[in-house]
Amino acid sequence: MLTQGQAFGSGRHESTLLMLRALCARPPAGTVLDVGAGSGILGFACLELGAERVVAVEQETAACAELRANRDLNSVEAVRLPVLAGRFPLRRLEGRRFATVLANLVTPVLVDLMPALSRALAPGGALLCCGIHTRPEALRVARAARSEGLAARGEGELRGWRLLRLTRA
Repeated sequence: MLTQGQAFGSGRHESTLLMLRALCARPPAGTVLDVGAGSGILGFACLELGAERVVAVEQETAACAELRANRDLNSVEAVRLPVLAGRFPLRRLEGRRFATVLANLVTPVLVDLMPALSRALAPGGALLCCGIHTRPEALRVARAARSEGLAARGEGELRGWRLLRLTRA
């Protein structure tokens, strides 16, 4: 159950649906990092699918409040879904590596954050990038990923929106 006010992530948008489908196809294990967590929908899905913990990063204060309210509404302990307010990358996460990193953001932000997203990815982990609206945008994100030693290991598409699954090359 989710309430959604100003936070993105009702589950109806194509990019959110693509992320949910990718998570269901390969359920995450260990600790997940959700960058731009919005309402928390992807984090809640990860916990339901077997992830031990999800660290949610969100820069919008109102979205953080909604995510915390959704966490309470779903009786999820704060230790299993900590909400960190601020712009990624956060200093307090420096040096941490995550089995799965989620980034459902727009293409320019994905490209700008790719070095930090790559650093947050544990060896053997998967970075799921979505919010990519055109084929040229997908190529741009893939190029940024390659420059960080990542390779596309899967793609998804839904009504013009695209998802990339990236791992260490």
